[in-house]
Amino acid sequence: MPLDSVVKRAEAIQDAEKAAPFQVKASAAGDKVKIDFYMESMCPGCKYYTKTVLGKLMEKPDFVSMVDFKLYPYGNGRLSGDSIECQHGAKECEGNTILACMQELYPITEESTGFIPAFVCMEEESGVPAEDFKKCAEMHSLDQGKVMTCANGDQGKALALAAAQNTEALNPPHEYAPWVTLNGQPMRDEAYDLQKSVCKAYDAGDKAASGLCSEASLKAVAKRDRAMLHDGGGRGFSVCHNDVWA
Repeated sequence: MPLDSVVKRAEAIQDAEKAAPFQVKASAAGDKVKIDFYMESMCPGCKYYTKTVLGKLMEKPDFVSMVDFKLYPYGNGRLSGDSIECQHGAKECEGNTILACMQELYPITEESTGFIPAFVCMEEESGVPAEDFKKCAEMHSLDQGKVMTCANGDQGKALALAAAQNTEALNPPHEYAPWVTLNGQPMRDEAYDLQKSVCKAYDAGDKAASGLCSEASLKAVAKRDRAMLHDGGGRGFSVCHNDVWA
């Protein structure tokens, strides 16, 4: 990434940090809440968030029915033309491309959570993403050959580039990974109250309201989610900062 782009990004992040706190942007009646997850395949903070918050919610059909979820596996990468350098090296780039192919080939539908179970499985592992993929694909019935053909070919390159371009186009720019937006608004720490925020943004219209959005359900998760945010000891949750590279 050119130096002037890095400077502009840093200035934009400083401006964003001074902005007003997160405000839930409501969806139109009957429309799904758009949740975009900007992450990278070897970031410990991304893995922690997926394991403790996102993965548990995406297992629930009621939650999936309320959201339009999209994964952007690029995180704190650096883009120069169509060349991508990843924060944790080439193995992370490979993992990011595999995730992009999984999402493309096994989309979320009304009948299926698609690639999500295998994705969550990979995030629960701590090895090389390509090796973790083999284990998780077998566990969750994904065609390994089909995904790797995508990842090793032009389709995978195009999907990885699209994830990078979408991440680089964020306004305000992301500050770290994991980075979650709700209807285009960056959530920052509020991402740990994802269920509550989605319920606040979602208007079921003529449909029956989800039990996940009942007062009792939201009270039950509120204390747990805040405990996750502070990791039980006030240390805060792990993130991979955009300006800290190994």
